[in-house]
Amino acid sequence: MTDRPSPSGQSLSLRLSVFALAWIALTLALAGVFLAGMFRDHVRRAFEAELSDHAAQIVALAEFDDAGRVRLKGAPANPEFERPLSGWYWRLAGAGGDVARSRSLWDRDLAVPAVADGAGSFVAGRGPRGEALVIGVRVLSLPEAPGPVTLAVAGPESHVADPLRRFVVALAGGLGLLGAGLALAVAVQVRAGLAPLRRMRAAVAHVRAGRREKVGGPFPADVQPLADEIDSLIAHNSAVIGRARSQAADLAHALKTPLAVSENEAAALGGTPGETLRSQAAVMGARIRRHLARARAAGARNVLGMATPAAPVVEDLVRALARLHPDRDIATRLEAPDAVFAGEREDLLEMLGNLAENACAWARRAVRLTV
Repeated sequence: MTDRPSPSGQSLSLRLSVFALAWIALTLALAGVFLAGMFRDHVRRAFEAELSDHAAQIVALAEFDDAGRVRLKGAPANPEFERPLSGWYWRLAGAGGDVARSRSLWDRDLAVPAVADGAGSFVAGRGPRGEALVIGVRVLSLPEAPGPVTLAVAGPESHVADPLRRFVVALAGGLGLLGAGLALAVAVQVRAGLAPLRRMRAAVAHVRAGRREKVGGPFPADVQPLADEIDSLIAHNSAVIGRARSQAADLAHALKTPLAVSENEAAALGGTPGETLRSQAAVMGARIRRHLARARAAGARNVLGMATPAAPVVEDLVRALARLHPDRDIATRLEAPDAVFAGEREDLLEMLGNLAENACAWARRAVRLTV
């Protein structure tokens, strides 16, 4: 049996899969955003700490001459400050307007935003070539300085963006593989979780086809009550049909005697009135028998789990007809490969009896029964 959505709506497995996959996708997306944000903050803080270390080193190397002009008594440890237009720059501005710059600025200057005395901040800026920078700005009060000194140390913003981009690519690949694994796990879980329902559906189909009398089990504790209710419904249906058949039989017996009395009285009456009464009684009896037979057949057809193999019944019928017509020598061929009648054996015999008897009565040489 295949898993197909019912015409009235989506299948249960599709609903469970869609809800689970949507939740997995949302969770992984939120986790990706959260982890990328944490990594970005970590890289940014590490880069700002590096700029602060360079600033501390520059402050330690700063000195002032007798005129109050600022200069460095040595080169910073980072060689990028010496390479022209490297993206790493520093600028130290004294209170008198004199400025000391890193050799990496060459003959250009670095735009530094104004900050309050004693304050420090990290801001985004642009370098001499228009490159994106992270600039750490501090206003310091040094003992030798005649006034506040503004120090700016800048580094390439790519030192933050490039690691973040590589991390996001790796994170997306990892989360994608995790999502694929979780999607496969959802498919397996839904398949395994709904397996008892598929077994129950197969069992109900076997009951309908007459291959078993009830759904039975065992099923998981969540599903077994449903199977028990179905079996109770089947048993109740069978009991109702059985009572209807018994009532039909009782009705047939109840009408049989009055009809026989009517026929006898008609025969005793004689003449045209008697013949008319007798014929009408015969018509009434035939109609009653026909409708009772149809009611029995319809009731048996609606009973779940009731089935009769057709071949043995038809073979018995053929043998009985051969005994009724021993002098005809009629060849009878039966074609009933695994046919099953959804009803009782007696009903099948009653429905086929007149048809087969007429066939044998009017056949010349052979009768073929196809079920």
